[in-house]
Amino acid sequence: MPAPSARLIVSPAAAVRLDAARKWLGGQPSAEGVTIIGDSLSGPHELLLRGARTAGAAMGWRRTTLPLLARDVALSRLAADGRAIGDPAARDAVVARALAGLDPQKLGRLAAVSDTPGFVRAVGGAVDALRMAGAAPSGVAPVDADLAALYEAVAAEWGAAGLADRAGVFEAARSALRDPAARQGIVDDRFLILDTRIWTELEGRFVAALIERGCDLLATVPEGDDLTVQALEEAGARLCAPPRTDGVPVAAIQRLHAHLFGRPPSESAADDAVTVFSAPGEGREAVEIARRLTSLAEAGTPFDRCAILLRQPEDYRPYLEEALNRAGIRPWFARGVRRPDPAGRAFLALLRCRAEDGSALRFSEYVSIGEVPGDGEDPERVPRRWEQLLVDAAVVGGLERWERRLDGLAAELEFRRDALEAEGGEDPRLARIDGMRANLASLRAYALPLLAELSELPAEARWERWLAALNALAVRSLRRPDNVLAVLSDLAPMGPLGPVELDEVLRVLTPRLLEVPEPPPPNRYGRVFVGPIDTARGLVFDVVFVPGMAERVFPPKIGEDPILLDEMRRRLAPGRLATNRERVLRERLAFRLAVGAARKQVVLSYPRIDAMKTRPRVPSFYTLEAIHATEGRLPGFEELAQRAEEVSDARIGWPAPKSRAQAIDEAEYDLAVLDELDRHELRGERAVKAAGHLLHSNPHLARALRFRAYRWEVPRWTWADGLVQLSERAAGALAEQSPGARPYSATALQHFAACPYRFYLQAIQGLRPREAPVGIEALDPLQRGSLVHQVQFELLTRLQAESTEDRPLLPVGPENAARVSELLEEVLDKVAGDFRDRLVPAIDRVWDDGIEKIRQDLREWLHRERDSGSPFEPWRFELSFGLPRDPNRDAHSVGEPVDLDVGLKLRGAIDLIERTPAGVLRVTDHKTGRHRAKAGATIQGGELLQPVLYALAAQKLFPEQRVESGRLYYCTADGEFRDHVVPLDDRARQAAGLLSEIVTEAFEAGSFPALPREDACRWCDYRQVCGPDEELRTRRKPPRVDLRRLREYP
Repeated sequence: MPAPSARLIVSPAAAVRLDAARKWLGGQPSAEGVTIIGDSLSGPHELLLRGARTAGAAMGWRRTTLPLLARDVALSRLAADGRAIGDPAARDAVVARALAGLDPQKLGRLAAVSDTPGFVRAVGGAVDALRMAGAAPSGVAPVDADLAALYEAVAAEWGAAGLADRAGVFEAARSALRDPAARQGIVDDRFLILDTRIWTELEGRFVAALIERGCDLLATVPEGDDLTVQALEEAGARLCAPPRTDGVPVAAIQRLHAHLFGRPPSESAADDAVTVFSAPGEGREAVEIARRLTSLAEAGTPFDRCAILLRQPEDYRPYLEEALNRAGIRPWFARGVRRPDPAGRAFLALLRCRAEDGSALRFSEYVSIGEVPGDGEDPERVPRRWEQLLVDAAVVGGLERWERRLDGLAAELEFRRDALEAEGGEDPRLARIDGMRANLASLRAYALPLLAELSELPAEARWERWLAALNALAVRSLRRPDNVLAVLSDLAPMGPLGPVELDEVLRVLTPRLLEVPEPPPPNRYGRVFVGPIDTARGLVFDVVFVPGMAERVFPPKIGEDPILLDEMRRRLAPGRLATNRERVLRERLAFRLAVGAARKQVVLSYPRIDAMKTRPRVPSFYTLEAIHATEGRLPGFEELAQRAEEVSDARIGWPAPKSRAQAIDEAEYDLAVLDELDRHELRGERAVKAAGHLLHSNPHLARALRFRAYRWEVPRWTWADGLVQLSERAAGALAEQSPGARPYSATALQHFAACPYRFYLQAIQGLRPREAPVGIEALDPLQRGSLVHQVQFELLTRLQAESTEDRPLLPVGPENAARVSELLEEVLDKVAGDFRDRLVPAIDRVWDDGIEKIRQDLREWLHRERDSGSPFEPWRFELSFGLPRDPNRDAHSVGEPVDLDVGLKLRGAIDLIERTPAGVLRVTDHKTGRHRAKAGATIQGGELLQPVLYALAAQKLFPEQRVESGRLYYCTADGEFRDHVVPLDDRARQAAGLLSEIVTEAFEAGSFPALPREDACRWCDYRQVCGPDEELRTRRKPPRVDLRRLREYP
């Protein structure tokens, strides 16, 4: 028979319930065992401390939760049955295994979605709900045969794995309690159930088994938790009136507790005890909460008497953590926080490297995190150049490719070193190449064995084999593997499950390894309580903040379970399987719990702007219910929104209060000062007096303000507009980079005309966009141009090499066209294969289509060469000067740059030099893009320099011959196979001289302003350096006559 001392207290106020619990606890013998069961451990812990303080001593009093108590009671029974307790990861693995072993035809309606993301977790949740509701597979079959088959398979898989799910634990615990031979000493004889949820059938049966033992029990339940009241009454607990108490001293809070979601009281005036405010976004809302907490502390309310209760903790936790930290307020997160774990990230990157067939991008990610182990404790144990070496080697992926590409890079570096040694002298580039070779050797020695170990991971295996392999890999590959090893050890009970593939392993490990949980401090006193609403069960505070009181946030949109629909739930277990009706009641209960935890004040808030969707938000109707219960009248949404906005002075676009006295940190204080200056129109000395501390306390602010003023307000060119002013030391360094002291390419000099600062960043500083070793989807313009140039070089080189006096292959004509066409196809296939190997295209069809387009262009180019009738014959191909030796350049290339008579040192490679039988030369630069040259242009404002500069360079390289012209040949359909010829005459030499003069003057003056040509910023690689408004900004500056002369030259 149920014990007559099993009592039940129901109240909307946490203070009332806790007073009843304290009085009951005070009446218990301090030397005998008492178990306090809470929804979490926080409530029982605090109650124990207060109870022990009142009793003076308490022996054998302990705190627990209902699942923990069930686990403790069930352990011996489960051990006797040879079963372990499975965690949520095990549940997903069991469901996945059951699905893999189930005939797809038995899934019926579920077969169509069985391979969708989230299906395994949805099935696991549905089966868990059915199990906890006490529904057997046989009882499910008449309602839904498809779900019944799946349910039966999952239940059988739990048994085969030797694991107990949540329902299995509660069933074993209840069985142990009801076994007279085993129940002695399992649990105490006195229980306090403190605001604990009892929402499922098996939880209710377990509590009933406790009461059946004849124990002394008191249960406190928040008003509105009807399921828990029903479960306790069915177990034999009798409802008692709560004791009289003055725990809630504020009348407005009493009205809120008593009338929420019920009949309103008589109308009364608004009371600050229930406050509503809004802010422009969740981040500002958190800041306003921190501001009010600071004010409360100044008024005498300790931080540990305040709580922030969250309906959506994951959305608000980052904002609150930042805001409270800024305000110097220590939070106590009830469920702890999660911090990024570098070791976990690195380990996941390695596993994804294996999943993506040795992806170099994933390996680079692993290396960049800094978890590569090494000798000693030097944090710089990973060579900083490894990532660049992976780009240079074009590894992309695949173990065989790793070996081949690293070998190829080693051979290339060896070739370059030999070439430099052959030139003689102490070239500083030798040291750089030696460093690259050393880094490459260390990369190879570390990466290849690790990749080989990764490749040996099983394609499919049971979890026990996976865990053994992953443990070894973690120790092998991580500098600090402790957290990873801890996670893997937690998964040990899943050992018998499987087989599973790597994708499933990654799905299980990813949420556990990306972030590591950081538990809350053991003592919350002196800290603000922050947690989900349910963690406040069993706790009471003076002031409670409830953020997120916006439409569709609290309460959120209610929806049915896609696997276990509401109609099925009502037929299977009425009242014990939640339907939309119960879900709505639970949202109401959550709001009751939140406001019920407050004794003196409730602060409701909401973000009036949805930052993700950039639309306004309206307050939740729960907020209206709170005002209705407090003031006895129901305001409209517009009235409430206006009232909430007036309470807070948080403004859009200005993240600071109007008064500096309300600032939570120095940044807000400074912004508030500036706002006061603007509102009161303080200028001059008064402004300096009011805000001068900003410039003295923060040198970065002073520099930033001056920088912005010089760029936007000062009507002359200054140091803030790029490199336009030099110190003596900088002038000396820049002189070493002048075009007369070191060589530049024609392409680099073209950047000067587009924007001098771009030239400075690209050619002098050597800044480049970061490259990543990834496969491509389609050829970009640069890659396409490189491929075409390589085909032309190799084809022309072979044609020249295979030509004989009686059978010449150059120039191309009708008599040799067949052989030349044959060689073109052969060379293109070879070059395309090399590029394919280096670039690793992701989609074969896209790549093949791109190559086919190039093939058509090259065929047309050859056809036009055959029919041109030109007196010029191809003579030198990819003739380089001032560049390192390279087998893909003409054998007649020279290592020294060319000193042009106009005062420029030039380096580069000429695509094609042709000559006539009389020895006249023509320089050609092949282009694969659209025809952009204007008719009659010489250098086109500095945009097209190759024809003139390359022609001048050829004249210096071959002084005994006359160079007639330089030309651009647009040798593809995109360029319409047009050419642009620039004669090497006085006008061309004058243009080159003007270019040299202007560029040299820029070096001498140290003047490289960010002065872009129109639309030059649109595709510029350095836009993130300068910002998006350089064209607009520089219009305020005086024109640069020298640059205008260059840009206006035809």
